[in-house]
Parts: sequence; C-alpha cells; structure tokens
Amino acid sequence: NIVFMILKQKEFFCKIYGHKYDSKIRIIDFGNSQIDIIDKVSSKYTVEKCKEHFKLPLDKYIVHVGYNACKEQQHLEIIKNVVSLPQEYLKKMKFVFHMSYGYSDDYIVYKQQLQQTMDTYRMDYSIIEDYLQGENLAMFRRTCSIFLYGQKTDARSASPLEYVYSGAIFICPEWLSENYKLFDEGNIKYYVYNQFQDLNRVLEQSIRRLEKSEEIISLFGREKIQEKKSWKSLSKEWRSLYE
Repeated sequence: NIVFMILKQKEFFCKIYGHKYDSKIRIIDFGNSQIDIIDKVSSKYTVEKCKEHFKLPLDKYIVHVGYNACKEQQHLEIIKNVVSLPQEYLKKMKFVFHMSYGYSDDYIVYKQQLQQTMDTYRMDYSIIEDYLQGENLAMFRRTCSIFLYGQKTDARSASPLEYVYSGAIFICPEWLSENYKLFDEGNIKYYVYNQFQDLNRVLEQSIRRLEKSEEIISLFGREKIQEKKSWKSLSKEWRSLYE
C-alpha cells in the first residue's frame, strides 16, 4: 500500500507517476492521541486555571503565533502586519510564541529579531521554549483564544486541530486552507486570509467575535474532529492495511 495523509498529497503523487498505482493508494490520516488528553484536561481545569499555570493574564485574549521555532512559521511577517491594528485591540491581547523545537542555526538571531519587533511596538508577549507534552500541552492549548498561523507548507498539522478542539479561533492562510476542510465538515467557523496585509482585518473580526462570547466550537464540531483524527476511529483503517 501507498498511504497519504491528505488528498492533496495523492494528487501531487499522481502528477509525477500517473495513475498506475491507484489500486495501492489509501488516504488515512495519523491519529492524534492529544485529543483525548484535551478532553481529560478540560474536565479537570478551567481555562483560567490553565492560564494561571503558564502565568498568563486572565484579563487578556491570549494569541498564539505558530507552534514551533521554524522560520517557516513566519512569525515576523505575521507580527509586522498585526501591529497596524488599533491600540484598543492590541492592548487586549498577549501574544505567545511556542519555540520548543524546530531550531535553525541562527535561531538566537531570529529570536532577537522577534523580541526587538515586539518591544519596539510595545506589545505584550511571552516566548515559551519548554518542550510540552501530555496534560501540560493540553493545558497550554486551552490557554489560547486565537491561533495565528502562517506556515509556508503543511499536511494538515496536528497543532491547529488541537487548538481548535480546545476552543480557540483559527486564523489560517489561504495557501493552507484546503488542508483544513475538516472544519467545514464540522461547521466550525474559522478565518482565512489571502496575504499578510489582510491579517489585521481578520484578527479584528476575531476579537469582535470573542467579545460577543459566541460559541467557537460546538459538540458536533468536536465529534467531527474525533471522527477524523482520533486513534479510536483511525486505528481500524490502519490495521486493515495488514489484514
């Protein structure tokens, strides 16, 4: 068998090799064990408790930017466009950069550039370099009000799914939006921007939605993510490859 996580990967494969392997191709995503841990943490800790655990303010919206230290997350490009938001909105937000892996050789310089940019515009932020897993990671996801994403490429990364499942608003670049059609299936509203210059408008819309206390993800939305991403659902499909 030839297994791909998403349809887009299969389409790319077929452009190169044609359709002579179609009978061998299966599209099966990897299961995400973190989803069940998020459920467990949600039953034990409120969002406020999760924020306190990471020393994050209770009176601000916590905006996570990317999920690792790779330059491909384009943290700087995101922030340089977010700063044009009115101060009334920026004062309501604390930006969090999780830099626990994906370091490049010039990471120290890149980190300093990010810090300098945030300091220049007097934006409230934290850079977290601890490697998180299990309940700690689930609690960290729960602190997030808005997840800002700008990675150059991905194949439906687990991290955005975990953020959305935890109740965060997802802001996704148009060039990756096709990979997250799962949210459409779950009637989960998320925001798409075409270029970085659109970010301030989309982020402002997200803040307004939070201020209205609108539901971010319904029970149906969570069930759809469970169906498509939990090992409970996917293990049977993977096992069938060996039967």
